[in-house]
Amino acid sequence: EEIVSEKERIGSRPICTRFPPEPNGYLHLGHAKAVSFNFAVARMFEGGRCNMRLDDTNPSKEGQEYVDSILEDVRWIQSGTPPFA
Repeated sequence: EEIVSEKERIGSRPICTRFPPEPNGYLHLGHAKAVSFNFAVARMFEGGRCNMRLDDTNPSKEGQEYVDSILEDVRWIQSGTPPFA
């Protein structure tokens, strides 16, 4: 009910959420919750989208291993398929 009234208030303006992880470690449960929430909210609205950008505020601790892991985990969380499939 609350979501329907919010859709009416917003009208046709696009909704945009974001998920900006820092690639200096692996995702944890809090990240998984944020991914699920932000992508779900974006899907609730026509034309909605979720921007995911890898934040680079600490370049000395970031690595390609973490970037690859984050991208794989986000794809898995959003797809609902088993890992390592």
